[in-house]
Amino acid sequence: MTRRMVANNAETIGDYIQMLKSDPSEIDTLAKEFLISVTRFFRDSEAFDVIATRVIPEIVENKLLVDVLKVWVIGCATGEEAYSLAILLKEHLIEVKKDIEVKIFASDIDKEALAKASKAIYPQSISKDVSEERLNNFFTKVGDEYKVRDNIRKMIIFAEHDIIHQPPYGKIDLISCRNLMIYFNPTLQRKIFATLAFCLNADGYLFLGPSEGLGSLEGSFKEIDKKWKIYLNTEKNAVLQFKAYAPHHLEVKKLTYSTLTLKPLKNSVSASLPALLYKSTLEEARFLAGVCVDENNKVMLPFGDFEKFLLPKLFNDNLLELLPAELAIAAGTSIKKAIKENAKVAVQEIYFKVDQHIRSVNMLVKPLLNENTADHKVIVLYFAEGEVDRNTRQSVELFNKETHTSRYLSDLESELAETRKKLAEAHVYLDESNSNIQSYNEELLSGNEEMQSSNEELQSMNEELNTVNLEYQLKIKELAELNDDLHNYFRSTYITQIYVNNDIVLKKYNPLTIKQINIKEADIGRPLADISTNIRFSTLIEDIQEVIDTQLIKEKPVETTDSKWYSMMIVPYIRSQDNKTDGAVITFSDISEITESKKIIQENNRRLVEINKEHDTFIYSASHDLKAPVNNIEGLLHHLKSTDTPEDKKVIISHLEKSVIRLKETISELSDITRIESEIDEAEKVNVPRLLEEVKMGLSDALVASNATINVAFEENEINFSRKNLRSIFFNLLSNALKYRSPDRQLEVTIKSKRVADSIILSFEDNGIGIKPDKIRDIFTKFRRVHSKEINVEGEGIGLYLVKKIIGNAGGDIKVESSFGQGSSFSICFNNSAKGL
Repeated sequence: MTRRMVANNAETIGDYIQMLKSDPSEIDTLAKEFLISVTRFFRDSEAFDVIATRVIPEIVENKLLVDVLKVWVIGCATGEEAYSLAILLKEHLIEVKKDIEVKIFASDIDKEALAKASKAIYPQSISKDVSEERLNNFFTKVGDEYKVRDNIRKMIIFAEHDIIHQPPYGKIDLISCRNLMIYFNPTLQRKIFATLAFCLNADGYLFLGPSEGLGSLEGSFKEIDKKWKIYLNTEKNAVLQFKAYAPHHLEVKKLTYSTLTLKPLKNSVSASLPALLYKSTLEEARFLAGVCVDENNKVMLPFGDFEKFLLPKLFNDNLLELLPAELAIAAGTSIKKAIKENAKVAVQEIYFKVDQHIRSVNMLVKPLLNENTADHKVIVLYFAEGEVDRNTRQSVELFNKETHTSRYLSDLESELAETRKKLAEAHVYLDESNSNIQSYNEELLSGNEEMQSSNEELQSMNEELNTVNLEYQLKIKELAELNDDLHNYFRSTYITQIYVNNDIVLKKYNPLTIKQINIKEADIGRPLADISTNIRFSTLIEDIQEVIDTQLIKEKPVETTDSKWYSMMIVPYIRSQDNKTDGAVITFSDISEITESKKIIQENNRRLVEINKEHDTFIYSASHDLKAPVNNIEGLLHHLKSTDTPEDKKVIISHLEKSVIRLKETISELSDITRIESEIDEAEKVNVPRLLEEVKMGLSDALVASNATINVAFEENEINFSRKNLRSIFFNLLSNALKYRSPDRQLEVTIKSKRVADSIILSFEDNGIGIKPDKIRDIFTKFRRVHSKEINVEGEGIGLYLVKKIIGNAGGDIKVESSFGQGSSFSICFNNSAKGL
């Protein structure tokens, strides 16, 4: 109210009231300000869970298939709550496979809100409150909005209804009246609760807001859920009191009418009527109750303690039927007399019997008329017990049953005479109508004969239509079977299939399409270009357009964002009737395994080429390495034949033995190369400190001779690797450190292990002679020695090559850092997730 006063620059409430009288549009605006429309789907989801699990199953279980399940949503606003209940009911009926009729009455006084609810269209934001499964099952996506499907919409009847003044719906199984009572005073709350209890079925449910309660009706309901205010009706025969349904009834302790308002007549009674009532009431203030009626004796407004005089008849607003017989006779004759004479009529000492007791009632009948109510007669009847003020005796008549009955009969005779007169006039009109009807009848007979001949023609046409209909039925059956075949084919195939028309608009697709295109059922009928794809570097639209234009098949491999490969084939869609192109069919076949196999084959081919190259080098180097000891043996044998002295023979034989040993070592190293390149040993958990002790025992002579110090710092004591290959790595790296030690200082070797993420790092550091920077990249080359020939060290340059080969085959890596003259550091990365370790 204050907001509207400020908006219209009204300084006082009186100014604003005058504005309302002069501007009807402001009344509508003010009414809209009072309407509160705050709702959403499944508001208070826990409450709806209780409804779904404890209320709906009970209601459905007690219903027969011929019964109707009725729900009433009071104050439905824009309909979200009504649709939420409809969805829960539909889900449960599908679950229990029970087909019963459901009627949901959704009422409100806000016409605009009801219009929006009837359209059943809601914004995309409802996805926050409605699950994706329910959106797919009960809504249709229309642009950026969701529309409720017809099977849910048909369950709901939206109607403008005032719960305070209009009769309620009856025999309801579930009433939802949430967050409405909090806006009413206690008197209205009692009236509405009485109405709800009356229209609920026995064992019906009442669903209130979390801040509302039943008040005085708690004894008639059983509490189902305390937090969410869900109740079960336990009252078998609820009775609705007359005062609970009296139009515009308000409890008034004292007879004051400053707050009473009359309901406008159909043709708009003057707004000054309440003022006239107020003035009249002051004049006759000693009466206990009164009733305002129209010229048809219809009760417009009861006031005061009227229940002492009116009978409690439900849904009846005829005053004469609500009064005892004697009082009804007196009221009927007095009303007619007051209207006829346009004057007050007072009747005293109206005696009648109530529960074996005689009652006496005084009555005053007064017409209310002014210049604005000439066409609408409004009469006020006042009732009182006992005698009235003797000062008014001169205008008061005493009730005499015979006199008033006689007067009542006289009035009836007058009405009967008037009715007979009207009946005679009606007979005249009826005779004229009969003659007209006879002529019409003759015309109809003639028309009937024409219709007979037309009917024969229609029967002939009907037979032809039946034949055509039968043919169509067969065609429809064939089409249904074909459609079923196509649908099942789509479901069973493992190849993605998409159908588009000449405008590249989506017509049909199978479920596997979502792997390549982000498609939904609602996308049928949309341009394919508007739908995002999962294809990398996609030219799908251009390729489809090319096929439609050229009518040539196009096939190419494509990769999706999940690194899968597919063979995409686009073929033109040809109509068999006219052999014309009507779009295209796009298929995607998974070729990920084939593509991966091709990559593996290509990689293996590449490795075979490298191995072949290495084998050529290997053969050349092996022949070169084997020639030297063989030539040496051959020369020594020649000297052995030519010498005769035992001392020379011993020297030659000693050299021969060394050459044979050297030859064996060369052959053994060459065998190791072949084994490493062709084998991958099984991995196992190897204890690193124990393995180091084994290697040290094998190199014990060299360790003693070099006086070397071995330092260890193992953070990881176990490595998942081939034990034999790991021993070979330790042996080669440690023996190299012993071979290439510095003559200027005592050799120190430090061996460490640590974990970095999913890998284990093993490092060997020494303070030997080191490696020149330009030679570091050659140390892992087969048969390549990076130190000068002046350094007399045994070996053929195969050891580090073998170490590199072993680690590479296992998916690991080795790095070297060295400073010439200071020492070297080898770091090996073991990848625990790699295969073949």
